[in-house]
Amino acid sequence: MDQNVKEFLQSNNNFLPMRYSYSNIKKITRGLKEKLGEEGYGSMFKGRRRSGHKVTIKILKKGKANGQYFISEVAIIGRIHYGNVVGLIGFCFEGSKQALAYDFMHNGSLDKHIFSR
Repeated sequence: MDQNVKEFLQSNNNFLPMRYSYSNIKKITRGLKEKLGEEGYGSMFKGRRRSGHKVTIKILKKGKANGQYFISEVAIIGRIHYGNVVGLIGFCFEGSKQALAYDFMHNGSLDKHIFSR
């Protein structure tokens, strides 16, 4: 599966969001300090880029860090730029260390508002 991801990243290099190293992901999240939540594919952490822009970093679970999910998120969400859809601004792919960086949603996730009633 890693080979599929590597081939995807190489063939789409010009169209991808920003690529981060895992050490940059750790810096952005201050060492994965502030956990926002967890879902099927990984845990979300609050972070801040050098510019001050707040982000949500999803660290993919090792067993769930399946190549097809990663490719789908980067290929589809990474190309959507619409005001009401959270944007994928970057990713990290260093073997088993995989992460996705999204715009931070100040009011939380939609499912939090739907299912907390």
